[in-house]
Amino acid sequence: MKGLMLKELYLTRKYRIIGAVVWFMMIVFCVLIRLSALHGNIALLGEQIAENACGIAYYIMVFGGALILYSVQFTNCVISDEKSGFRIYEHTLPVSEKKIVGAVYLLNLAALGAVTVVNWLMYLTANAVFDRSLKAEYLLYIPAIGCGIYVAAHMIAAVNYNIRSGKKASTVKSALGMAVYFGAVFGFTSWMDSYTEKITGLSAFAEEAEKDARMEELGLSYDRLMTGFFKDELLPAARFIGKNSWWIALAVIAVCYFVSVRGLKRRGGKC
Repeated sequence: MKGLMLKELYLTRKYRIIGAVVWFMMIVFCVLIRLSALHGNIALLGEQIAENACGIAYYIMVFGGALILYSVQFTNCVISDEKSGFRIYEHTLPVSEKKIVGAVYLLNLAALGAVTVVNWLMYLTANAVFDRSLKAEYLLYIPAIGCGIYVAAHMIAAVNYNIRSGKKASTVKSALGMAVYFGAVFGFTSWMDSYTEKITGLSAFAEEAEKDARMEELGLSYDRLMTGFFKDELLPAARFIGKNSWWIALAVIAVCYFVSVRGLKRRGGKC
């Protein structure tokens, strides 16, 4: 299994190096913004603009850097294994499909831990550079980003393990991504319409003039309606997901693992 993990690292080394370079350049850019806000051209634009620029650069350095670094660390080389014929060679090794897939999952789990430590150190560095105080919740937000990308990476891996053709796999992943996107948009719109109907008593298909009159009668504005929707609907749902996020992530990872193993067995050693 150690050899399989090293193989995954070797095949993705260029991708990781490029990602690390992009991450480093972004960090340098954020630091330069801070220096410019203190002593350079940004400082000449006014205190408020300098403060806003620093705020944006700070969050990019903390969370944008974490997003980039996590994204380039999770590997899955099954399509490359098919193209190179490595799947045939794997059948000569004393390892099962469970160990082959398990090696990828373990390697990515180790990468999740290592990158989380790096991002925590970068968060402390950003606090020192931008003169910010430590917020304990940010130490949880950072691994939460990594956990989300970790889950997404293995959902993609499950597709790769079940579809031999790289082009077909890309098509399926694009279709799934579009389905999730449009499903989220239509789901959110339907949710918002349902909340509006509950508050105003009017159907979502009612005339705009009738809606405006009803809103005026209730003393509501669309901004206040959106605020109420956020507090009454979105925030409780987000809290529920947040409290159960680790269990949800573990369940999804377990399903992806078994689907990946089954797909790899079905593919056999053909290329």
